[in-house]
Amino acid sequence: MEKPKKTRKTDIRPAIAAAEGVQKSPEEKKMLKLATRKNAPKTAAKAKTAAVPTTDYVVLDYPKNLETITSRNYAVRIGSCDCVGMDISIDDQPWQPCRWAVGYWWFDWNNFAPGTHQLVARMHKSNGDYVLSKRRRCKVA
Repeated sequence: MEKPKKTRKTDIRPAIAAAEGVQKSPEEKKMLKLATRKNAPKTAAKAKTAAVPTTDYVVLDYPKNLETITSRNYAVRIGSCDCVGMDISIDDQPWQPCRWAVGYWWFDWNNFAPGTHQLVARMHKSNGDYVLSKRRRCKVA
């Protein structure tokens, strides 16, 4: 029986490439990924293209998710970063403009039917782009 050739400890890429065609368990895949990352050669300079964290946000503050609304009029409150406009869509209907007051965007919602509704806010950025909020569900009694 032939002895396997010894490879340097830091260079496991040929062994990984040879085993590519073999079906691996999830644990083996995870270990290979960790080993490759750990033993990858270190570069002297980091890449100049780094992910820039974005500060744009839009969030439906009220109603809270799955909140039950009992009145016939409700003021929807929307928080956001600096923007030039805000719209809201209720149950995927056309966008309706919101008003700015007291540091928040507001939509005066009235004459709505009982049942479950979905709300989405859309922020207008100064460069013409839009940022959408997460979908918020609420119940009307």
